[in-house]
Amino acid sequence: MINLLRWCIRVAWLAALILGLLLWGGRLAGSLNLHMILGGIVALGLVILAVSAFLASVRIALAVISIVWAAVTVYVGLTQTRWMPGGSHWIIETVHLLLGIGAIGIAEALAGAIVRGRKSPG
Repeated sequence: MINLLRWCIRVAWLAALILGLLLWGGRLAGSLNLHMILGGIVALGLVILAVSAFLASVRIALAVISIVWAAVTVYVGLTQTRWMPGGSHWIIETVHLLLGIGAIGIAEALAGAIVRGRKSPG
């Protein structure tokens, strides 16, 4: 189950990244809703991994961080159009991009820890 979730997060993240970069470059303006849905899937998957980590008693601190990270990423994504309008808007877009990159890293770390934790004796 964790590996299936991991792959769903990977695919959604990659698609969201590609769409996000195209949106940032001024292309595919009509794909914003799809980008947001894919980002939501990544964030939800990260929260599910965090709950799974809690239940498996692995990487508890990272699980807590991942829930906060997912919430901050979604918040920034939903509100970024109101922040730093004009020529400086690229700064908040970069922050959102970095949060997304961090989300996939955290998801991979959590999923790996859960899978390793279930394989170890005890």
